[in-house]
Amino acid sequence: MAQHYKNEDITKARVRVFLGWDHFNPKGNVAPGRMDQNLCGRLWTCHDRKAVKLSVASPAKQLRAPSPEYLESLEYREARIGESFGPTFSTHVFRLNITVPASMHNQPIHLLWDSNSEALVLSEKGNPMQGLVGGDHWARRADYPLFPDRPHGVGHSGETIILYIEISCNGLFGAGRGGDIEPPQRDRCFELEECCLAIFDSSAWDLIHDVTLLSGLAEHLPEGPRRARALQTANEVVNAVEVGTKSTYESGRRIAAKFLDCRNGSSQSRVYSMLHSHIDLAWLWPMASTPSKGVRTFATQLRLLERFPDSIFVQSQAQLYDWVKSSYPSLWEEVCKRVREGRFVPVGGSWVEMDCNIPSGESLIRQFVVGQAFFQRNFGLRCKEFWLPDTFGYCGQLPQIMRGCGIDYFLTQKLSWNLFNKFPHSTFVWEGLDGSQVLAHMPPADTYNAQAFPEEVMRTANKNKDAAVHNSAIMLVGHGDGGGGASPAMLESMKRMHDLDGVPKVEFSTPEKFFEGVKSKQHDLPRWVGELYFELHRGTYTNQARTKQSNRQCENALRDLELVGTIAVLASRRTGKEFSYPASTLAECWKLVLKNCFHDTLPGSCIGEVYEETTRDYALVTGECTLEIEKAVTSISEAFTATYSNGDSRAAKRLKTQATERESLSHDQHSFNTVLLHRGAACKPQNDLPVVFEAKQSPDFFFSSGVGVQTTRMSAVTCYPENASTTNKKPLVRSIVASIEPATVACQEENGQMRYVLANRFVKATISATGHMSSLILLDESGRHREALVQTAGKAKSEIDGGNRLVLYDDVSQFWCAWDTEVYSFEKKSVIGNAVGCEVVDEGPLRVSLHFTYPSTEAGTTVRQLVSLRAESTRVDFRTDVDWKESRKILRVLFNTRVKAPFASYNSQFGFVRRPTTFNHSWEIAKFEAVGHQYCDLSEHQFGIALLNDCKYGYSVRDNTMRLSLLRASKSPDDSADMGMHRMTYSILPHWESFPTRTVLDEAADLNWPPLLNQVRHACAGARLYNFIISAIKQAEQAEQQTNNVVVRMYEAMGARGLAQLSCPSGLTVSTVQECNMLEDTVSMSTGTLSVAESTQGSCVIGVPFTPFQIRTIMLTLAVRE
Repeated sequence: MAQHYKNEDITKARVRVFLGWDHFNPKGNVAPGRMDQNLCGRLWTCHDRKAVKLSVASPAKQLRAPSPEYLESLEYREARIGESFGPTFSTHVFRLNITVPASMHNQPIHLLWDSNSEALVLSEKGNPMQGLVGGDHWARRADYPLFPDRPHGVGHSGETIILYIEISCNGLFGAGRGGDIEPPQRDRCFELEECCLAIFDSSAWDLIHDVTLLSGLAEHLPEGPRRARALQTANEVVNAVEVGTKSTYESGRRIAAKFLDCRNGSSQSRVYSMLHSHIDLAWLWPMASTPSKGVRTFATQLRLLERFPDSIFVQSQAQLYDWVKSSYPSLWEEVCKRVREGRFVPVGGSWVEMDCNIPSGESLIRQFVVGQAFFQRNFGLRCKEFWLPDTFGYCGQLPQIMRGCGIDYFLTQKLSWNLFNKFPHSTFVWEGLDGSQVLAHMPPADTYNAQAFPEEVMRTANKNKDAAVHNSAIMLVGHGDGGGGASPAMLESMKRMHDLDGVPKVEFSTPEKFFEGVKSKQHDLPRWVGELYFELHRGTYTNQARTKQSNRQCENALRDLELVGTIAVLASRRTGKEFSYPASTLAECWKLVLKNCFHDTLPGSCIGEVYEETTRDYALVTGECTLEIEKAVTSISEAFTATYSNGDSRAAKRLKTQATERESLSHDQHSFNTVLLHRGAACKPQNDLPVVFEAKQSPDFFFSSGVGVQTTRMSAVTCYPENASTTNKKPLVRSIVASIEPATVACQEENGQMRYVLANRFVKATISATGHMSSLILLDESGRHREALVQTAGKAKSEIDGGNRLVLYDDVSQFWCAWDTEVYSFEKKSVIGNAVGCEVVDEGPLRVSLHFTYPSTEAGTTVRQLVSLRAESTRVDFRTDVDWKESRKILRVLFNTRVKAPFASYNSQFGFVRRPTTFNHSWEIAKFEAVGHQYCDLSEHQFGIALLNDCKYGYSVRDNTMRLSLLRASKSPDDSADMGMHRMTYSILPHWESFPTRTVLDEAADLNWPPLLNQVRHACAGARLYNFIISAIKQAEQAEQQTNNVVVRMYEAMGARGLAQLSCPSGLTVSTVQECNMLEDTVSMSTGTLSVAESTQGSCVIGVPFTPFQIRTIMLTLAVRE
């Protein structure tokens, strides 16, 4: 019995020494020479290394579904304990020839293996059996039951068995130099520390878990008699048990049972426990290593499902399942069996657990299209919950996208990391921009890697902020990030807490069971409207700039390919020469892009090896899209003909290009079309005559080949009849040079300093020879004018005056280098020096341009810019080349505007979000850096300024100052992140209307989607409405539907209601029109019915009603008119 005079902490320490472990780590927490004094040191006894004959092979690639013959054929050599293997991320295969010694006859036998790395046990037939984690990591699992299918796992003297173990030369969290999230030590070797057989003592195992739970309850139960009794009972067990004398273990268990057998009351909170493993598809290891992580985790959890019949394992990410399926068919069969039983539960519905800040709206939809299709195809089910425990913010259109993809529930956890404010809810209704709602839950334990400790169970109940409405919550149990999942120790802990007095009731459950229980109380839950902004990891909006730029380019290229492929299919029916829609190419390319949207990859928080992989993936997507677009455009050109005045007919000549002046072409609705494959313009030659194109080349240092067809970029386009003489050419399309007032550039001197005025009839921009914009005046035909920038006062030059100020800020984070930029970064800064060279490179008439060269910074960073103004736009472009050599700095461009507004409008997926420009309180201050896609706008009544970009995402707007983050220089986990050359364009756009205005949307689209030009006869489709945008035109996903069915997805972009008119070309017959959900299942209309009519020109016009920010998907069944 514990003595009353004893200090409570002494008793607790005594119990901890008796146990000999922390966090279920069986290596123990005391010196190896003292392990005999505690239970942990008695779990495995009679170690025998001689029973295992060890050999090793080092194949060039990781194992994938190895046959017994393949495993036997590897070139093995003798291996020994103490030998080291490497280098980092390499794999090695060990063959273990095991003979059970006589000393272990009829005893439960375990193999103990510690290679200080991750490892996978395979049977003699090559089937995955269990994952292992060596070293001192808290997730250590270094034992494997040699005969798991036998009662008590016993072996018999003289038995022989062959096992294989594949080791991966990395820890569970990679191989960081001096720390997990540091760059990897690429030449690291891992020592084989242990390989032996041992007898497993199940009685010691049972007792250690009894006392471990008592010890935890003595720490974390509320102060009172029950807590005191837990410590008293633990101390009594220590008094009763003689370590090493098994006969005393049962006596100890009987003492513990007096406490552990006390049952709970009916009013206790309920904890729905789920085995879980959050697996980062790439992070501190390359993506090539992750399929093996998936195999190890799945195998381990399947063994636990066998051992603990009530347990349930949940796992997200269809990509991970796909890797396991292709790697080990035998393991896949086990997965499918458990899925059918309802114990291995696919969750999430997405291809990967993606970032939700950077991907486009269409990309987010495709995550579910591809992911749900995989689960439907392989398991006959679709997920009902979106599973995203670890990502860095959640855009406001996610609820609508979820509902459109068959998902009603949402689970996350990351907002518990908020740095400024505690998120106020655990279970709540999340409402999106359009009003769509989903049930959301954030596990109150504030982790997705719970270990089933008593404190986590208590926290799940006590920190449930909405327990008054629904007194239950989810606890996710298992090692994560690097995978691994739950361990047997965690299951033992939960088994003992199933119904224990003083502790919330713990039961295994599926997510659906939890959410169905909440659903009946949905109307009583709190409601959160709009984005879920994450108050941390804001540096991920900018880090790894090339990856973000490539992602945007590939998203655009894929949508362009879907469009031209669809047009080519329809157009080819005119010739009878069928064009095959590139469905398989699109499917594989989309999977690559979606895979790299993973929430560490795209945000830029991975090691450098990952970005070598993404570079290859993006190059493959770009190449495939380029090739297929070429094929489709050729097919379109063959299908459409132009007729000469003499009646001859021949294929129209064409020049594929990415034009830079949308205004160089006449406009015809904001549409997709086959003349100009671009959302913002159309070019229709007069009288259906064939045309040739004349292009004015631009300087090579400014233009480069973009995603899509690799052809000439043009600064001016004029169309002429093909047979026109060079001396007498009359344009068929209006001549821009003749019909508009040209842009001009003038050089002036003021106070001894040179300045340049770029002007057209809409705007006048004054830029000093230093590269700074000192004035930007918006004009109109009535003579009205408005200065957009705060002008420099006298000769003073400070960061806050004017525009185009390139500023370096210190970027030293509190926590994680690649992830975070801090609010205090704005306090320490330096303005990049004045330009040392200025040259006029374009003098009109369509465009005027200045080229600036800036001096090198102390670190050697150099900047060059081409500043351009077009003849018919108010947009001033800053095409910027940076050779980046900084360390722990962030480069922002700053525009100090003459606009006073309480909020700024940031472009987001399928719409925009408004955020405050003030720092009134912590919720506003926390948003000092925020996500914007193509634009951020600051508007007063009937006037505003938009800051546009073609590849950036991090904006900071405070008061009247707009900043765009261009580059960061983080040093871990990639110590060379973003070093080298970068090219980007940002633009400043003053406008008369208040935002939202179509001017901003059109100019942003023009900057991000340069036109693909191809002269043909008919337009394909267009949407006529000021605030309505087509997001995708594609063939149906289902192969049986692809012949005639075209899917059109569109959305309302400005927050208004109305009726859009979707027009189809006169050469097509629309036989059916159906609304679909985003998975392309036919659904009934939710906001009015579709109307179909024929226009006076003979084209089909479809009326589509919509509500603010609504996304609609329409399927058309089309046929070509004879």
